[in-house]
Amino acid sequence: ADHGCAIRWRARDEAALAAQGVEAVGSVLASAVRGTAKAAGWGIRAAGSAARRSELIEPEAVQVPEEAREAAAAARMATKTAAKVTGKVVDGFASAIGWAAGRVREQLPECTEQWQEDVKVVGRSSVGAGAEVFQALQDASASFWKDVADTSADVIGHKYGEDAGSTARESMHAIGNVLEVKSYLT
Repeated sequence: ADHGCAIRWRARDEAALAAQGVEAVGSVLASAVRGTAKAAGWGIRAAGSAARRSELIEPEAVQVPEEAREAAAAARMATKTAAKVTGKVVDGFASAIGWAAGRVREQLPECTEQWQEDVKVVGRSSVGAGAEVFQALQDASASFWKDVADTSADVIGHKYGEDAGSTARESMHAIGNVLEVKSYLT
């Protein structure tokens, strides 16, 4: 029987500091992405507002067929449902993968050398920081598309009338929903 002491490695201060640095940089980068998207959205909305107030876009109402309005609304509803369902399925897969990764990690042997613990600590921080930045990019993309779609629809509505603007908004949001589904699958 082995009566020796078991060594439980703790990450060196340098590795812990590096891990904290990676996490901080990830948070700063994610904040910058979100802030940039917010500023871009503000700019798009301001440009749309200026365009509507200007005399450059002279209103001329058009008649939008009822079928076109209904089709745009139905497409938005269907694609919104598809995006929600796809998101829930992907979340379920991600949870299952996370659970499985946890079970695998539990089966791994303890670290037998210092460098292994150091790598584990820095690696965990890197994955977390990467996930935070990736989520910020996803959120920024969705926010940006919404601002573009809504502002474009407002300008179209100003130029061609409320029905045209509403139909354009429904159609653009349907496209946005399709892009959301695509982002889940790629």
